[in-house]
Amino acid sequence: MIPLPRVYPLLGNRFLTYGICLNQGGEWMLSSSFRRRALIGLTGAVAVATMIGFAAPSAMAAPHQSGPHVLRTRTTTHTAAPQAVIPGAMTNHGGPVQTAPRVFVDFWGWTSDPSGEQAYLNRFLGSVGGTSWLATVNQYGSAAPANLLAGTWSDPAAVPASPSDAQIQAEALSAASHFGTGNSLNVQIVVATPTGHSTPGFGTQFCAYHGVVAADPNVTYTDLPYMTDAGGSCGEGSVNGGNGLLDGVSIVEGHELAETITDPLLNAWFDASGNEIGDKCAWTNLANIGTSAGTFAVQPLWSNAINGCALSTSTNLNVVGTVGATIYHEQRHADGSWTTLNFQSNAPGAITASSSAIDGAGNLQVVVAIGTSIYHEIRFADGSWTTLNFQTNAPAAVNTISAAFDRANNLLDVVVTTGASIYHEQRLASGAWTTLTLQTTAPGTITASSSAADSLGNLQAVFAVGTSIYHEIRFNNGSWTTLNFQTNAPAAINTISAAFDRANNLLDVVVTTGASIYHEQRFAGGAWTTLNFQTTAPGAVHASGSATDDAGNLQVVTAIGTSIYHEIRFNDGSWSTLNFQTNAPGAINAISGAIG
Repeated sequence: MIPLPRVYPLLGNRFLTYGICLNQGGEWMLSSSFRRRALIGLTGAVAVATMIGFAAPSAMAAPHQSGPHVLRTRTTTHTAAPQAVIPGAMTNHGGPVQTAPRVFVDFWGWTSDPSGEQAYLNRFLGSVGGTSWLATVNQYGSAAPANLLAGTWSDPAAVPASPSDAQIQAEALSAASHFGTGNSLNVQIVVATPTGHSTPGFGTQFCAYHGVVAADPNVTYTDLPYMTDAGGSCGEGSVNGGNGLLDGVSIVEGHELAETITDPLLNAWFDASGNEIGDKCAWTNLANIGTSAGTFAVQPLWSNAINGCALSTSTNLNVVGTVGATIYHEQRHADGSWTTLNFQSNAPGAITASSSAIDGAGNLQVVVAIGTSIYHEIRFADGSWTTLNFQTNAPAAVNTISAAFDRANNLLDVVVTTGASIYHEQRLASGAWTTLTLQTTAPGTITASSSAADSLGNLQAVFAVGTSIYHEIRFNNGSWTTLNFQTNAPAAINTISAAFDRANNLLDVVVTTGASIYHEQRFAGGAWTTLNFQTTAPGAVHASGSATDDAGNLQVVTAIGTSIYHEIRFNDGSWSTLNFQTNAPGAINAISGAIG
C-alpha cells in the first residue's frame, strides 16, 4: 500500500501520521502510530478523511495488513440487504491476546439515560462471559471467563459536547487510575459517553472503535457512544424490530469486546486485509442470544474452526437423564473428562419422555413430558438453572417429545407425539410459546422420535412406527413436507435419535433395536445412506440421545437399565468403542444429549 500521509497534531506535542486505504471488504482503513481503529461506515469514509485532514484516494489501494481500520456501519434502513461475510482465515501476526480479560466501564458525565442503555450494557457485559457465543475467541488462545465485567464508574466530570479521541484516551487513563488497573494487557476500559456527547462522526461514519491508550500502551480502550443516538445506522431495531431499541448497544459493544480480546494491540489476530474477528461478520445474520441476565442482540464472530461466522462454539456434551420423576445432569468436556451425574430437580410426576437442546448462547433448554403435561427448564451457560415450569397440555398422553434449537431464527422447536398424532410448538427468544398445533398423523403408533435443526433453520424430524422409520421437514418458512417412509430396521425400534452435522451439512440418525445400534445419514440433497449396523450394547437399550460438535463428530449416549454408555462417530467415519460412563441411582427412563 502507498498511503496518503498526513501529519496531525494530538495531545500538544504528540503527532500522528495517518494513511488511508481500502481493504478487500470495501472498508476504509486508517493507520496511525497509536493504532486506533474505528467501527465506521463506508459511505462516510470521505467525510472521515476530511474530518482528519486529508482527501481520500480516487482508486482502491492495496490491502493493509496491520493497524487500525474503518468498518462500514449498518444502513439506516432496517430492511436493507446486510453486509456480506468477508471470507478467509485469520492468522496471528505475532501480537498477544487477552487470556484473562477484565472489562471496566466508565460512564463519563452521564446526567440522563433516556433509553436505559446503562443498565442494559451492564447486564450484557456482566453475563456474556462464559457463553458459547463469546467462546469463539478461545480458539485464538484467548479466553472469555464468566466474570468479564470487573467494575463500573459514573465519573461526574463534565464531558465535552463532542469529545475528541485525545479526550477519550485521557478519560480512559482517568478510569484506569480510578479502578487501579495498572497497565495489564488484560484490561479493557470502555469509555461510554452520554446522549448528545459523542466523538465527531458517530452515527454517520462509525459506531464505536477500540485502540491502545497512547500514554499507557498496554491498556486498551473503547470509545462507546450513546448508541441509540444513531438509530438504525448502529443497530437499533436490527434484531427485535420495534422492541429492539437497545439492539445496537450489545451488537456494537459485543463486536468491540471480541476484537479487543483477540487483537488488543492490533498486531495479533486478523486476516490478510486487516479484518478482525468482528469485522468479518459485521451486520450479518444478527440474532439474539440468551444469558442468565436476559436476551441480547449480537452479531456472529469469525471462527477459523468452521471457516465461517459462528453464533456459538460447541464444546461440552450435556447429558440429561431422568429416573422416575427425578432429573439429573452431567457434562463431557472437550478433553474427554466427565463431571459427576448430579441431581438437578424433581418433576411433579413420573417422566415418560424428555429432550434437550443448546441455544446460541450455550444455554441448555430441557423439555419433559409427564402424562399429558409438558414442562420446560433452562440451564444457563453460567451453570445456574431455572425452575421446572409447566408449559402446556397435550390433548392426550405424550409418548415422545423432542427438542431442537433453530439458531437461524433463535427459537426452540418442540415436536410432541400422542399415539399416532404429531404436534409442534415453538419457544421464541422472548420466552413466549406458540400454541401446540397438530401437524400430521403417522400410519401407526409412534414409539420413538427425534428432531434436529439445520443451519438454515429447517427442522428435520424422524419417527419410529414399529420397524419403520419416517421423516419430514418443517422448512424455515413454516411449511411442512409430507411424512415420508424412509426405511425399515431389522426389528422393532425402541429408540431413535437425530443430530445435524453443520460441518458436513447432513443429518445423522441413530436407531436401536433391542441391544443393536444402527446408524444412517441424510445428505443435503435428500439422499440417504443405508441403515448400517454399528455395534451391540451389553443389554437392551431403552433410551438414547445424540449430538454433533462443530467438527462434525457425532456423540451418542445410551441407557441400559441404570447404566449410561457413550460412543463417538468421528468426522472421518470411524467409531470409538461403546464405553460405560456411569450409573444413575435408578432405572433411566429417558436420556438426551446436546453439545454447546
